[in-house]
Amino acid sequence: MTKITIIRHAEAEGNLYRRVHGWFNSNITPTGRAQIQRLEERFRDDVANGINYDVIYSSDLIRTMETAGAVSRAAGISIIPHPGLREIHSGEWEDRTWGYCFRNYSELLNTYASHPEWKIEGGESIETLYRRLSDTLEEILAENTGKSICIVSHAVAIRALLCRMNKTPTSEFTSLPEVDNASVTCYTYDGKNFNEVYVNDTSHLDGIIPLRAILDGHAGRSAQLWFRSVNPKDDLHVVEEFWRDSWKAVHGNLYGFDGPTVRSETRRMLRLNPDSVCFAMLDDQEVGIIAMDSGDLTMDDCGHISLFAIAPEYRGKRLAVQLLGQAVSFYRTLGRKYLKLYVAPDNHRAIQFYKKNDFVEKGYGPGIHDNLLVMIKKI
Repeated sequence: MTKITIIRHAEAEGNLYRRVHGWFNSNITPTGRAQIQRLEERFRDDVANGINYDVIYSSDLIRTMETAGAVSRAAGISIIPHPGLREIHSGEWEDRTWGYCFRNYSELLNTYASHPEWKIEGGESIETLYRRLSDTLEEILAENTGKSICIVSHAVAIRALLCRMNKTPTSEFTSLPEVDNASVTCYTYDGKNFNEVYVNDTSHLDGIIPLRAILDGHAGRSAQLWFRSVNPKDDLHVVEEFWRDSWKAVHGNLYGFDGPTVRSETRRMLRLNPDSVCFAMLDDQEVGIIAMDSGDLTMDDCGHISLFAIAPEYRGKRLAVQLLGQAVSFYRTLGRKYLKLYVAPDNHRAIQFYKKNDFVEKGYGPGIHDNLLVMIKKI
C-alpha cells in the first residue's frame, strides 16, 4: 500500500496581498512562517509515534520549497523539487490584484470555473493543469511503490490531484474543496484505486488566523482592491485630501502641511513613473492611496514609500496590507531589494502594523516636527 500525504504551501504573499500568484515566485509571510513551524511540530510528532515518511516532492517555487522544509527537517529526508507540481500558470494575470481581475474579467472568471479548456492569455487551462498533475503523480507513484510519499503543492494544483484521485471529471472541478494554506490531505493507493483518509486537515494550525479583509455588506466576499494611477489633471485635490488627513492623524495638527508642495511632489513622482502614485479602489470608491518616490535613492536598493494611507471610514478593515502588496510589486519590478518608509515614533498602531509585516527599525531621519523612525522591509 502506498500512502500519499499532500500539503498546501503555507500562507504566501499572493494570499495575503490578494494578488494572482500562479508561477509568480512569491515569498512566505510571517503568518506562513508560523504555519510552517506548526507543520514541523506535527510531522515531528508523527515520526516520534512511528509514522514514517520516505520521500518528499515539492513544487520548485519558493513558497512550496520553504513549506516542504518542515517535513524535511522533521523526517530527516531531502526535498525533491519537481516543476510538474507547480500551481496553474496564470499568464498575463500573474501578479495582478484579484480586485483588478474581478473588475475587468468577472465573466471570464466564471467561464474559467465552468469550462476546463478555457485559459488566461499566456497561461494554462484547467484541463492542461489536470494532465500535467496526473502525469506527475503517475511518475511519482511509479518510482515509489509501497512508500510513504509527501507532496507539497498549491491550491488549484491540489484540486487537480483530487480530480485525478477521485475520478472526478474536470467539468466538475469546482465541486472539489479548495484546501487551506498549510493543510494536510491524505490518501492511500493500492495500485488501482485511491482511497481518501482525510482532506484539508488543519488541526495543527489552531490559533493561527490568516489575515482576510472582509467588509460588512460588501457582497459577503473578501474585499479585493484594485489600483488606479493618479491623473495629475483631475486627481490632485483628492491626493491632497488624503495627505492632509494622514498628516493630521500623525501630527495631531496641520502645522507644516503644505498643499501646493504636495501637488508638486505628486507631479514629480508621476513624471518619474506614471504608476508611482495610485489610489486603492474598492469598486469605484477611493479607499486609500500609496505614493512611491522611485527617485529617492538615499539608501541603496531601497524603494521609498512617501505616503501610505487608508480613508478613515475604511481603517480597521484589514485593507492596508493590499497597499503594501502594491508597493512590493512596484519596487520589485524596478529591481529594489527593500522598502523604506518613515513613521512618527509615537504612532504605535502603524509601527505595530509594519512590524507584523516584516519591517524592522533602521534608525531615525529628519521630519517637519521631530525625527521620524526609519523602517525597512526586505522584498
